[in-house]
Amino acid sequence: MSGKKIFTIIVSVGIVAALAIYIVRQNAGAVPQGGSQSVAAQSTTGTPAPAPSDQTVSGSNQPQSPQSGTPSQQPQPQKQFPNDYSLTKPDQELSMGNGSNNELRIYNVTLDASGFTPSEIVVNQGDVLQINLKAGAAPVDLNSYDLHTYLWAPAGQTQSGSIVLPKSGLFIMSCKNNCAGANNPTLALAVLPK
Repeated sequence: MSGKKIFTIIVSVGIVAALAIYIVRQNAGAVPQGGSQSVAAQSTTGTPAPAPSDQTVSGSNQPQSPQSGTPSQQPQPQKQFPNDYSLTKPDQELSMGNGSNNELRIYNVTLDASGFTPSEIVVNQGDVLQINLKAGAAPVDLNSYDLHTYLWAPAGQTQSGSIVLPKSGLFIMSCKNNCAGANNPTLALAVLPK
């Protein structure tokens, strides 16, 4: 592979990672299916998020600016890893057996113009994650450089892939080439430490 191609790949990976982080931060206050807040990008070291304000506007849940008495424009605090996460209920769950506390957690994932569903998956370190990626009218894919994973599903079909999760942390999975009309969709994977 030529030096120019390698440079282009490295720059592309950096751009995709920066876009994924930006999108996750923009969606930090959104409430995805399942009722919990979406994952906010942060390092896997668990850097603490800013503490929420205790002051509120009378009759409202909006934080209040100490000087002016008007609602502040500060973003909502990000989730702290691992304390603010709870396991995502899988579509199917199987025990690994042989006295192991690890589980096989199976999730059906779809990608359409609005993004991945679910948009966040939380599992335990040591679990095996199986993703069943379902394509609609167009082919779709799911990629994670950190987890060395790539799934591609042809139009109208489902493709399955499994990932052993030996380390904890926050991982961003994204669409690489076949995004079903979605604009830089991401799926956040939180792996809780044992």
